[in-house]
Amino acid sequence: MQFSVYEFAAFVGQGRCSIKGGVNLPSSVTDLKVTITGVGGHIIKQMDMGIQPNGVTNFSWDGTDN
Repeated sequence: MQFSVYEFAAFVGQGRCSIKGGVNLPSSVTDLKVTITGVGGHIIKQMDMGIQPNGVTNFSWDGTDN
């Protein structure tokens, strides 16, 4: 299954970038992965979030790549 981020906020300053967001899951999952992709669809970062219950799972990304 693929879900879209329901909300995010970006913070840029002093040479740093931070993205915070959440994924609203309709049911629990056993292996959640959050994937950040570039404009062309290439994977910039993939975060393994593991087992997650239904509802909102929050994440943050510090702007680094894999």
